[in-house]
Amino acid sequence: MESEFIFLGTGTSSCVPLIHCLTEDPKAPGYVPCHTCLSSLTPEGKRNHRRNTSGLLRIRKPGRDPLTIVIDAGKTFQAAAIEWFPKYGLRRIDALLITHAHADAMNGLDDLRAWTLRGRIQPHIDVYCNQDTFREVERSFPYLVSKAFASGGGDVPEFVWHIIEDNVPFEITDSGVWVTPFFVHHGRVFSKPPDPMPTPGPTHPSTPINLSKSPEHAQSDSNAEATVLSHTLDFATAAHSSGERTIIQPQPLKLANASSSERTVLPLPSTEPNITPYLCFGFLVHGALAYISDTNFIPPSAWAVLDKHPGLPLAVLDTLYLQEFTSHFGIKSAMDAATRLGPRRTYLTGMGHEVSHEEYETLCEVASGQRGANGEVRDEKAGLRSKAREELTEKELEGIDLALGALNGATPWVRPGHDGLRVVIDANGDVRDGTCP
Repeated sequence: MESEFIFLGTGTSSCVPLIHCLTEDPKAPGYVPCHTCLSSLTPEGKRNHRRNTSGLLRIRKPGRDPLTIVIDAGKTFQAAAIEWFPKYGLRRIDALLITHAHADAMNGLDDLRAWTLRGRIQPHIDVYCNQDTFREVERSFPYLVSKAFASGGGDVPEFVWHIIEDNVPFEITDSGVWVTPFFVHHGRVFSKPPDPMPTPGPTHPSTPINLSKSPEHAQSDSNAEATVLSHTLDFATAAHSSGERTIIQPQPLKLANASSSERTVLPLPSTEPNITPYLCFGFLVHGALAYISDTNFIPPSAWAVLDKHPGLPLAVLDTLYLQEFTSHFGIKSAMDAATRLGPRRTYLTGMGHEVSHEEYETLCEVASGQRGANGEVRDEKAGLRSKAREELTEKELEGIDLALGALNGATPWVRPGHDGLRVVIDANGDVRDGTCP
């Protein structure tokens, strides 16, 4: 079985380039041009162009069509799909996994109408998320979970929502491909959001539900509509004498999974007193990929899952800055996690504009043992050019010190990802990409 992972986005919620870097007045006192942002507009610096963090895993099984799993659809998902789907021959989305309810992970959901509107590519998309994320979609975009709240022409995406739980494996639509979600910490919860308004449920049927039928039509349609709604949406309806309909809140689909017992998911304990961690999903996919895109701390409950799968072919790890941040890994934590996970290859994602792709490459080459801390090449097979220490930038030197301090002599294979990078996992579990074959 061959798989491939494609980076649809490797940037932060703000993306790269940043508008303030592009519009800053060069004549202003103390002006320092942002190399990462400015270079991202040139062909040579294209790897510095970073959209919202997102990825796609395509799994090829003998005798079956490829299975395509997308992880997160944020604000820049449509632009990423326009650029990379045609290039890599992608079309259908078999599953969308949502890590958490931030804008850079879910605000592209509306753009998925391009796949499902009038069945242009497929009748619906199966979306997998936890209960809290589903409720946030309800609150923010009620028409995405019920067409009763659609307006205008009513052209909205078709979704089937699946609620998934921490550390409970689930199968992607009878495909034989299993995914285990696990909670990691992604910063903290500052306050409880308001409760969502009640909404009817998944976005079926395929046309908006008319909530104000005329009395003469309401009675004749009542029985037929109630039958369709109860089977499609799994909720009850009742007709008033006025002909209007009351729709009763359903529950989204609950996945059959490896554990038949009901589970109550409680917030994980924080490492700080009186602080509630904001929980975000990482995913272990089919023994091939560990994906952790937004985290500042991997708790013991997540390591209990990951430690059972040492030596995975591929890991994707969050790294916002060189230094640690409130809600994201820095280089030290990323290198610690890469060492403990022990995959054949680790790629960094979720990077800001402070460090360029080239600088990340250099410090990662040092961390991987292919280059020394003073810039010289140690691995002649890597085809690298030696750098004198005076050629290294301040960011490279800082990152090298942080990485080596974390690794204590270990040399995990680590590289920065970039938008559009395609990583292939062959049937033997060997990994290659177009940059580092």
